[in-house]
Amino acid sequence: MARLSNEVAQRTVEGLEELLRSAIASGEYAEGQLLPGTRELARRHDMGPRSVRNALRALEEDALISAEPRRGYRVLKAGKSVETGAALAFVVPRRGSAEIRTAYPGLLDQLQRAAGAGGRPLLALGGMDAGADQTAGQLKSHHVGGAIVNSYDPALIAAIGALGVPMVAIDVWHRELGTDSVIQDGFGGGYLAAEYLAEKGHERIAYFGRKVRCELGLLAADRLGGALSGAVQFGGNIPPEMRLLTSGDTSEDRQEAIERLLRSENRPTGVIALWAEHAEAARLAAAELGLEVGRDLEIVGWQTKSASASEATCPRIVWSVAEMAEMAVSRLEQRRANPNMPVTVSKIPVQLELS
Repeated sequence: MARLSNEVAQRTVEGLEELLRSAIASGEYAEGQLLPGTRELARRHDMGPRSVRNALRALEEDALISAEPRRGYRVLKAGKSVETGAALAFVVPRRGSAEIRTAYPGLLDQLQRAAGAGGRPLLALGGMDAGADQTAGQLKSHHVGGAIVNSYDPALIAAIGALGVPMVAIDVWHRELGTDSVIQDGFGGGYLAAEYLAEKGHERIAYFGRKVRCELGLLAADRLGGALSGAVQFGGNIPPEMRLLTSGDTSEDRQEAIERLLRSENRPTGVIALWAEHAEAARLAAAELGLEVGRDLEIVGWQTKSASASEATCPRIVWSVAEMAEMAVSRLEQRRANPNMPVTVSKIPVQLELS
């Protein structure tokens, strides 16, 4: 049996990888058991933590172990061959994993947690420098059984589809996508924001958000549609001159745009800003103009539930990253089991939270 004691001779990544493989195959680490932590393995084998992590990632890619946030690595298959296609993949968009972590705090961790609950590892593939064909090649080489994508890139969708790999899009919705989507309930969020401002007595309500762009699909239209419907339902309106839609601009451009609207003679007293960057621009513009948020101007923003309550400066529509991850993995498993079922769009519930 390959005992994982202080074996100084085994200091390479490959050496540790083989030791761990042998220990799993022999049953020393049973299915479902957590491996020793990275620091402990580094201490035992006189290796750096980075080398240990490289060895663990190699085992994860072969679906022998699965990462669990804040817990470590759990053995998936002890002494058994791994099911072909057991691993799932999160296809990181070309803008890169760093931006994904900023836009969706904890998404990668939550996807791995949801996949791990079903006994599957989840790999992060693709990324900044990977084209559609290269990403498809990664999926093929890792024999993945399903892919979760966060991009509306027709070439990428076609390349994955050509592999016959079941696929679910996360936070992407487009009528030409041709695959299941799991998105935030933008329509419901817009409706709740308009309802809140109308019930607070605001008659001049502005909508400040993104234009519809290909990579967003219909998400922007969904949020705007909900806000317009809510305003009409509760006796108000958001006229065209109060709909400020921006595209491809900088934070300075957004702030200047909303400042112009707030300087107008018939300025809004309430702003629906259902994108985090737009809510922040509205807040900064109000401060620049000497308007007190909550008294002179009310802003309804958009935020994940994982964000700290201390970060909130105004009422906001919130949604759960964990719920999105769980629904995406669940839908992918359904698609794996029934490839011919109808394509659906599933929406993550949202709710209004007050400061």
